[in-house]
Amino acid sequence: MKRIFTLVNIVLLICIAFNVYSNNILVQKVALTDTDTVNKSVLINFDLSWSNSWRDDINWDAAWVIVKFKKPNGHWGHANFSVNGNTIDSSNAQMKITVPADKKGAFIYRVQKGNGDNLLTKVKILWNYGSDGISNLSDIEVRVFATEMVYVPGGSFAVGDGAKPDGYNMATNLRNAAYGYEYLIINDTLSDPMVRTPLNGSTSPAFRVDGIRGLDKNSDGIIDNADYPTGYKPFYCMKYETSQGQFADFLNTISLDSTDANYGQTASTYLLILGQQLFPVNPGNRFTISRQDSVFLATRPDRACNYLTALAKNIYAFADWAGLRPMSELEFEKACRGPLAPVAFENAGGTFVGLTSPPTNTITLTLSGEENGTETITSTFAVPPTAFKISGGDGGSGPLRVGIFATPNSTRISSASSYYGIQDLTTNLSEYVEFCVPKPDLTYSTHGDGYINSSYRYTNITTWVEETTAYGLKSNFVSGMYGTYMNTDGNSGFRGVRSAPAEN
Repeated sequence: MKRIFTLVNIVLLICIAFNVYSNNILVQKVALTDTDTVNKSVLINFDLSWSNSWRDDINWDAAWVIVKFKKPNGHWGHANFSVNGNTIDSSNAQMKITVPADKKGAFIYRVQKGNGDNLLTKVKILWNYGSDGISNLSDIEVRVFATEMVYVPGGSFAVGDGAKPDGYNMATNLRNAAYGYEYLIINDTLSDPMVRTPLNGSTSPAFRVDGIRGLDKNSDGIIDNADYPTGYKPFYCMKYETSQGQFADFLNTISLDSTDANYGQTASTYLLILGQQLFPVNPGNRFTISRQDSVFLATRPDRACNYLTALAKNIYAFADWAGLRPMSELEFEKACRGPLAPVAFENAGGTFVGLTSPPTNTITLTLSGEENGTETITSTFAVPPTAFKISGGDGGSGPLRVGIFATPNSTRISSASSYYGIQDLTTNLSEYVEFCVPKPDLTYSTHGDGYINSSYRYTNITTWVEETTAYGLKSNFVSGMYGTYMNTDGNSGFRGVRSAPAEN
C-alpha cells in the first residue's frame, strides 16, 4: 500500500488528504466549498474509500474521520464539525454520517446489511470554523485523516477465563472472588465480587461491576465510579493497532514548542516522541520513524507502531489527538470474545493458545514480498507478541503490518480475529489497557479533544491518569495481563476506542 497525498490550493488555503494505513483506507480530492463568511462555516469535501467493509446482524465497521488545521501562527488545531448539514453523494444512500455530541469527528458507516469495498464520493462535512477561533480561511492548512473502527454492540459478556496465572502464560487476571478462578458475567446488574490475582497469589480488594451504572470499588453495593467504561455499553474500537504511519501523522500535526520530552527516563530507553527527536530507528526492532527536514516519516507506514507505552505517556497523547480514549480491560475482553463463554488461555480468535510448559524456542515467521503494505506471511495461525522472529522482508524481531494475518481465505481462528472482526488484539504487539483496579476512582470515559501542545505535554484530559500503575499490558490471551509492566520497548503498542454516539 502506498501513501497518497492530494494537494489542493484554494486562495492560499492548503487541503491535504492522508492515507492512514489501515486496510487501504484512503482520503482523496479534499477541497473546501460553500464558505459562509457570516456564520463562519465551510463544507469540507473529500472522497473516502476502504476495503472489506461490512454490516451484518451483529455489528459493522466504520471510518472515523477527523480534521486538523494549521493556523497562520503555525499552531495546529482540531476542527469541530456540525452535527447537521453533512452529506454523501446520493449514489451512496446506504451510508450514513454521524457526528458525536462533542463534534470532534465523524463516523461514516453502512446503514444496510452488506459487505465489500466502500467507494464514497463527494463526502461533505460542515465545519463551523468560527467556533474554533478562525475568523477567515486565508493561509489555513487543512488535513483530513481517517481510520477504520469496529462497532462493539452493548450487552452482556464474560470476564476471566478460569485459568490460573502461571508466569509463562499470564501474570495476572480477573476472577470470581468466591469461586476460585471462575469467570464472571457483566450485565445490567451488579456482578459477583471479583478480584485480580497476580502470580504471587495475593489479590486486589474485591470490587463489583454494573454494566450500566459503573464500578463498585469495594463491593459494598454502592456505585463509586459511574463513568468507568464497563464494556456493557456500545463502543467503537480501532480495527487495527496504531500504525507507524499514523503515529508519524500525529507527530506532524501537534504543536510543541519544547524539545524537552525525555521526562526522566534513562538515555538508553527514552523515546522523544513529543519533541524534536525520536528514539533512533532500530532495524532489529522494526521501528522506522525518523525526523527528516522537520517532517516525521515512517519508512514502513503500514507496520504496527511499537514503543508506545504508559511510561512514555505517548498513548495518552495519541488518543487525545485522535479524539479517542484509552480502552479499559473490561472493554478489551468484550471486544475479543463478544458474548461467548470463555476458553481457558484463549486468544482473540477463541482458541486455546496456552503452553503446558515454559517456551524453549522462538517461532520464525517468513514474509514474502517487500514490506510496502502488500507483503504476506506464511504462518497459518496468528502467533502471540514477542514469540517470533522474522525471516524475509526487513527481518528482525518486532511488529508486523497491521492486519497481516487476515486474508481473503482466513478464518477467525487462523487470523485470531475477534468475535466482532477486530484484528491483532492478541497478536503482533502487546497493547496497553486501563485497569479496573488498583485505580478505581479514575474515570476514563471522556474522549480526547484533539489538542496537544507544550502546555499540556501529554493530554489536557484531566480524567485520564498519568500513573503507570493504572495500566496493564494485554498480550497473548484475552484474559491475561502483564501486571503494571511499563517498560518502553519494541513490543508494546496501542489502539484507541470511543463510546458509541446515541445515534447509530
